[in-house]
Amino acid sequence: MMSTSILITGGTPSVRIRETREIITGFGADLTPNQPDIIFWDFPEAIGIDRIRDLQSRLKLRPLNLPRKFAVICRAENLTIEAQNALLKLLEEPPGDTIIILLSPTEELILPTIVSRCRIIPLSPEAEISLESGEKKALEETLGWIATGNIPRGFRWAETLSKDRANAKQQLLKMLLVARRQLLQDKNRQSSRQIRRLQQALVYLHANINVRLTLENLFLPEPS
Repeated sequence: MMSTSILITGGTPSVRIRETREIITGFGADLTPNQPDIIFWDFPEAIGIDRIRDLQSRLKLRPLNLPRKFAVICRAENLTIEAQNALLKLLEEPPGDTIIILLSPTEELILPTIVSRCRIIPLSPEAEISLESGEKKALEETLGWIATGNIPRGFRWAETLSKDRANAKQQLLKMLLVARRQLLQDKNRQSSRQIRRLQQALVYLHANINVRLTLENLFLPEPS
């Protein structure tokens, strides 16, 4: 029997959604618009704890048309640390007759406590976030500049990316991937803070805030 919580990784966004559609169809439902028993999230911005609280409330309601309720989070990598911790409680004690499906390019962008409570469905390794040979070292160096507040080098790095918003987003996603791996290895607060700051920077870039200012802000001291 398929577990209550499912994590689909790999592939591309469209491939992950296609797999989700097949899973839901296997339960006798259909991923169609305006279906009240299927909560479908595809938020490009960071997903905060308030949305998870709202999800908890909505999943407590009985299904109207289907035998069970579904919750699909297409970009689970956008869940903040606080939101992932809140989601963990939902996964530990899910409401009855509920299927929760998370989609992410790689499970390394998701907290291991959440991953451990999901059935993993890995798709072909063509994720949109991948590290080329030798790229990891450069990303770790940049993360080190953020950790030490190295403004001169950080600002030069920000200047090189400031003219291409899409590339800046991609670099932040790759840095987020590396920071997640560091968190798994070290479990130190520094990696956790870096993850939070990178996620916030992605929110700003999605909101069309100035690219250079957003990237430069990563190297400035956090407000006390």
